[in-house]
Amino acid sequence: MPTFGDTTSGAGSFPGSADRALLSPATAASGGTVDAIWVYVVLAIAGGNRMKGVMHADSAGAPGALVAASNASSVITATGWNRIAVAGSPAFVAGNYWIGMVGDDGNLDYGEDSSGAGAVMANGTYSFASPPASWPGTDASYANVLVNCYVEYSTGGGGGGADDDPITSCFPVGYYE
Repeated sequence: MPTFGDTTSGAGSFPGSADRALLSPATAASGGTVDAIWVYVVLAIAGGNRMKGVMHADSAGAPGALVAASNASSVITATGWNRIAVAGSPAFVAGNYWIGMVGDDGNLDYGEDSSGAGAVMANGTYSFASPPASWPGTDASYANVLVNCYVEYSTGGGGGGADDDPITSCFPVGYYE
């Protein structure tokens, strides 16, 4: 499956919080349908530990309309990459996007690295239960943060599916239902 985004795990971490979304820019070289969003989790603390992956269109260099939101992940209990399936096979075209995650509590730290790509955060204003149709506004920007997450997609129609079990390995950012 083709992917776009950050497929490597960085040395840093960013603390999660309830309804806190963290997104970084990414460019899709081709269009298709979103199958899953992968997120790297650095630390999982006892508790709810669930997240959703999200993908927004670019709007003049900032997140815009919601393109895809994954199912809620399974409870995350370990460091590693987590694959979160996206239902409905949302379509997208080649271009610039913002991808990241939103958590349901503060018990996860997300993987990130200092690549200079940039990240934006909506802190407490981005609903985990029902991701908003458009970006609610940026509470903070981080010039040197790249969120460790990526989109897995199909070019010929594909689609989400039920495989949303977490896969842990040495790869980046994720948390899961």
